Amino acid sequence: MQLSSDGFVLFKKHWTRLLVVHIFGDGPRFPRVLMTSARPTVNMTLHSITVALVVSASTGFALGESANQVVFDNGSPDFLVGHVSDTDQPWQLAGDFVLAAGRNEITAVRFYGLYGSTFGAVPTEPLATDDFTIRFFEDDSDKPAVDWLYEFRVGDISRVSLGFAPQRPSREYFSYEVEIPAVTLAADKTYWLSVLNSTEFDSEFNWFWARSSVGGYWQNRFSDGEAWDHPRLSDNSIHYYESAFQLIGVPEPASVVLLVWGLTIVGCRRSHSA
Repeated sequence: MQLSSDGFVLFKKHWTRLLVVHIFGDGPRFPRVLMTSARPTVNMTLHSITVALVVSASTGFALGESANQVVFDNGSPDFLVGHVSDTDQPWQLAGDFVLAAGRNEITAVRFYGLYGSTFGAVPTEPLATDDFTIRFFEDDSDKPAVDWLYEFRVGDISRVSLGFAPQRPSREYFSYEVEIPAVTLAADKTYWLSVLNSTEFDSEFNWFWARSSVGGYWQNRFSDGEAWDHPRLSDNSIHYYESAFQLIGVPEPASVVLLVWGLTIVGCRRSHSA
């Protein structure tokens, strides 16, 4: 747990012992044990409530802020197929998602893909440079809206090899992860994520967004400004695949508030019983 510049209070419960530590003053900060007791008193409980408020106000919930978590998981790649999402094709792909309350802030995106050609050619090695764009769309009648809500041109990002597909040993799959400026979306509402690469500098190969092992469907369109409900895809089974990705964010600090107040309530009850 991190210390704030003004002060930090640490509650540690070990059986019936309550230890309250506070960092005082400016300059060198040395922990002082204010009180320790095998049986909490009313005064200790009142002090605990006070310092719990200090935790809420002054620390900025440093513990919660550092605990990035997957706030939405659309599955990992199935190592069977991917679908092109590349301006060179041109072809764009989007997958839907819904965020839960308290887990609706996105700070990073993890996704998966591979390289190849729609004509069957397979590169002997991945492209030297990627040029990714990440977009978020609102939902419009079970498909992405025409215009994006947020766009991040993240360019060339690091990738990690996941190995080759068992059934297609020439196809190497990769994992990508990139931080983005925090995006807060409405909870319990459908949105769409689009990950788009640009391999125009190498017209022979394209980037393919890996298909997910999770059931569902994605949407496609050719280029910006077009509707996502292209008639040619209406009866295509690939329309019912899902794209593989995870959304990463910081859970709402409310969970930390509940933890602090839960400890405080326990202290109150023990003081009354004492």
